[in-house]
Amino acid sequence: MKRNFLELQNFLANKYHPNNPQNTGPIIIESPGSVTGELYPPPPLASFLAQVFGILQIVGMAVIVLGDTFFNLLGFAEPPAFYKEYVAENKVQVFLGLFLANAYISSFTATGAFEVYFNDTLVYSKLETGRMPNLQQIIGGIESLMQQVKK
Repeated sequence: MKRNFLELQNFLANKYHPNNPQNTGPIIIESPGSVTGELYPPPPLASFLAQVFGILQIVGMAVIVLGDTFFNLLGFAEPPAFYKEYVAENKVQVFLGLFLANAYISSFTATGAFEVYFNDTLVYSKLETGRMPNLQQIIGGIESLMQQVKK
């Protein structure tokens, strides 16, 4: 993915640059524009849930590592029954379960978006098409936009 992004930047910097002697395309604008990558924001509820589950995961790991001391620090005379019956007896399994839960938690914030904009105009949308573009589709979309500006 990074390679495609760099190829696209190189294409825009060279093919449509006014100082390129082999410029095969029309010089429409002095600078072809900018191509940048940024995160597509997940829905606010998904971000909130990911933060809550992340905090619960850290607390759960602290309970496992500190054991009875964790509950003593909170002012409990004795740890709760669930801790004695399950967590204290299966520390490794519970720790691994919490560790692997991270993959599930991070899926809340994965949007699956790959949106390509050129000068604030949408060139390609993975959210609309449901698939990743190839470099030719992106370049073709940019060339099409540049020809529309020309007309």
